[in-house]
Amino acid sequence: MSSIFIGIDGGKDTGFAVWNKSTKSLVEVKTLDFWKAINEVDNYLKLYPTLVLIIEDVSQHSAVFKAMGTYRSTPGGINNKIGAVAKHGQNIGRVKRETELFIRYFELKKVDVRKIKPGKHTGSKIKKDLFKKITGFNKVTSQHGRDAAMLIYGL
Repeated sequence: MSSIFIGIDGGKDTGFAVWNKSTKSLVEVKTLDFWKAINEVDNYLKLYPTLVLIIEDVSQHSAVFKAMGTYRSTPGGINNKIGAVAKHGQNIGRVKRETELFIRYFELKKVDVRKIKPGKHTGSKIKKDLFKKITGFNKVTSQHGRDAAMLIYGL
């Protein structure tokens, strides 16, 4: 049984967090690009070969409903709205592909990868003050890092 859990919240900016079950504490909470996140997990694997990777799997989420929300909330005419939805869809597609690559890469390395459907974990989009109060983690964090941390906090 592993004592190290790594949370990944994929996106243009990838949330990365490490939970140490033995000490019941967050070790790291930060934002990285895709390649730096891969490298960080690889570095942890050298020290903790049985670590568990928890990743928000956006492929389990329907982008159509999010796109409709973007369409409704975008000001202006139909061209503005369609442009916003297209950009939103492009961003979601990119995040989905990066997440698929991340999952596949570590599955090939025989890492215990656990996928979580977006919205199924509690604490996503938590404000920094509440995050500090709940977790006791007092370093500077980004929204992406906090989302990754909440995937693994308390495991």
